[in-house]
Amino acid sequence: RVKYQKMDGAGPDIGWVSLSFKNRPLIQPLYFDLDESEMIPEQWKVIHDRVAKRSEPNKDAKMVGGARKGDIVNGFAHMQEGIKWLKVKEPDPTVKGKDMTCYLLIDGSSVGLGNLLERV
Repeated sequence: RVKYQKMDGAGPDIGWVSLSFKNRPLIQPLYFDLDESEMIPEQWKVIHDRVAKRSEPNKDAKMVGGARKGDIVNGFAHMQEGIKWLKVKEPDPTVKGKDMTCYLLIDGSSVGLGNLLERV
């Protein structure tokens, strides 16, 4: 929760606001950019049969895993050359105790597919 003080307009002069509800952010500060470590990952559901997890936000990047229809993945939407990707951090299956970053295509229009993921 964060305490606020009204600067202008109607409503209480001071109060408290929850930062998130059901794992989704309710407020975002406008005066600085948050580091990913301070952000709450968004939940996305795989709605296509399969979606590749890639090492970089590029359709030709190395495939490092996959997700199946119905899977829930947590991450941050990321734009790369006008294409929306989901940036995900998860355990690296090749190195015990280490995390890896991978990317899932959100909208497959650029490769002849429809939506691949939808926000939960």
